[in-house]
Amino acid sequence: MNFEQRLEEIRKRFRARASSEAMQFEGDWKHYLDGSPAAAAAIRERAHAIAGTAATLQFDAIAEAAKNLEDAIGQSADAERIGACIAVLMACLRAVATSE
Repeated sequence: MNFEQRLEEIRKRFRARASSEAMQFEGDWKHYLDGSPAAAAAIRERAHAIAGTAATLQFDAIAEAAKNLEDAIGQSADAERIGACIAVLMACLRAVATSE
């Protein structure tokens, strides 16, 4: 298997788990709104990991959305901005999950 084939296989696995990643962000967001002190850190860590992986795999919209969310959490943005960033990221993840 050459490099391009391996990269496409990794991209396929990323697409396969993108929907579950979106659901995890949704759950973390609910915990954040409930006042969980660990939720912001969990969201930021997950967003950071997704941003890096998505950028490497050339899922640019996901990488940008994840970076925006990571920045919003890091800047202690208000819940409205964080919620908007999560919504965009979840939409991007769900879109890539249904694409081929």
